[in-house]
Amino acid sequence: MEPIPEQHTGNQTDIRQTLDASTPRQAHSNFVEASRRLLDVNNWHDLAGTPSASFQLTDKNGMKLDRLAKVGDYIRIDIPGPGLATGHGYDWVIVESVEDKPNPGSDHEYLVMNVRPAPSPVNDETDVAHFFDDRATSSFMVERKDLQVSASEHGRNEHPNTHVDRATDKIRNALVAGAATSGVSGIQWNLLMKGILKDL
Repeated sequence: MEPIPEQHTGNQTDIRQTLDASTPRQAHSNFVEASRRLLDVNNWHDLAGTPSASFQLTDKNGMKLDRLAKVGDYIRIDIPGPGLATGHGYDWVIVESVEDKPNPGSDHEYLVMNVRPAPSPVNDETDVAHFFDDRATSSFMVERKDLQVSASEHGRNEHPNTHVDRATDKIRNALVAGAATSGVSGIQWNLLMKGILKDL
């Protein structure tokens, strides 16, 4: 299985930051801590700083979780500006996969978490509660190659989510998706990737 989904249609983004270590032991230690930070979704806002979105890990019923992300969890996203009525004011994604391949004795190890836009878990509406539709994925990855550790975000197949019932949500999604594909989301993820590697 390829850790990053293939790009077929729509927009694609790739954001990457790197950090070099002086010894294999330090490089692996950096990888382990960066991986923990990546899965610690509730602290993403603190890592990225203002003016980033806020993130909350929840279970399948929308109840807050205070732990590292796992497959099947939801992430509630509070983007600055107007929220989604469909999502009770929030955008939502589901954690589809977490692939963790630590290998301290080798020259390569990685962890990748793939998420996809999803309906809100706090109501019965079936519309996807996100400014992208559910063809899109975001892959968050920490990788070590030799002495270098990288943190990256890879957006694939990003299309504005205009297949919703509410006209206000349709307009909002088109505007937010347009801003995201024009570079705003790149700023968000660049700040987060820097935060994941900061002070290691």
